[in-house]
Amino acid sequence: MKCPPRRPHSPATIHGSPPSTWAQILTLMLLLAVLLTLPGCNTNPTGKPPAGAFTVLTYNINRDARDAAPVLAMLRAADADVVVLEESTPDWERQLRPALADRYGVILFRHYDRGGGLAFFSRLP
Repeated sequence: MKCPPRRPHSPATIHGSPPSTWAQILTLMLLLAVLLTLPGCNTNPTGKPPAGAFTVLTYNINRDARDAAPVLAMLRAADADVVVLEESTPDWERQLRPALADRYGVILFRHYDRGGGLAFFSRLP
């Protein structure tokens, strides 16, 4: 019996499913945030943010952690416009979504079986 040919694995998939649009946008935003923090990229000598500027925060919340209070305190103190949390789980979503719904108009969670998932919060439309 002849087996059907194997399809090559696409590097653009995670656990067999294609990345969602928001995950692609999130990746681009994180790359932009990293690039803008490189030496020589700050062209604003006043130190004041230009009109239309926004803040981005990323944080690994550790999927095995259980206490959301320290994470919520840090997020509230940082008061970032866009937040990306790595290693989120359904339990993290149950704790964070209602606690941050009044601050962020866009809240997205993507869970993965292994290694946790991603949480995305934004005040920007």
